[in-house]
Amino acid sequence: MTRPLDLTGQTFGRLTVLNMVFVGTRSRWKCRCVCGNEKVATTGNLRGGLTSSCGCIRRESSVAKAKALHVPPVSKWDAAALTKALGY
Repeated sequence: MTRPLDLTGQTFGRLTVLNMVFVGTRSRWKCRCVCGNEKVATTGNLRGGLTSSCGCIRRESSVAKAKALHVPPVSKWDAAALTKALGY
């Protein structure tokens, strides 16, 4: 049987691996993002680049796009107003 990988302390994008956790019978990695949030991710997603932050990159790019389009701030729950303002 192969030896399991130890990703503790490694950095993937904005995430730094803290320790291994088990969700049911599957192993996952608990990571801390540079923004301070924590995220649990699989080995494959971390090593393959599919998970590189807690979601803060998506939020930051959305805010930047809205500012570039001069969209007034809306509640994050007001999806209809946001999609209308962004022209979707």
